[in-house]
Amino acid sequence: MCPTRLSCQKSEDDILAAFKSLKPDTAPGIYGWTHHLLAVALRSPLVLKAIHTLTGLIQRGEAPRTTIPVRLSAYTTQKA
Repeated sequence: MCPTRLSCQKSEDDILAAFKSLKPDTAPGIYGWTHHLLAVALRSPLVLKAIHTLTGLIQRGEAPRTTIPVRLSAYTTQKA
């Protein structure tokens, strides 16, 4: 936990720097978010702000206790 509410808050630039330090061939997490997908998503100011807010909540121990299922799934086609 952070000693004060904002003392551990990372900036959006810190988040981007941390992401850029990851190797592009890093395996995706359990929800399928690959390095390439995150690189595209983090170009959106709205997504970056959401990640910034979420990491701040986690750092302060205030993140919601519920799990939000966000999964990517491959669409398959069946031949008739």
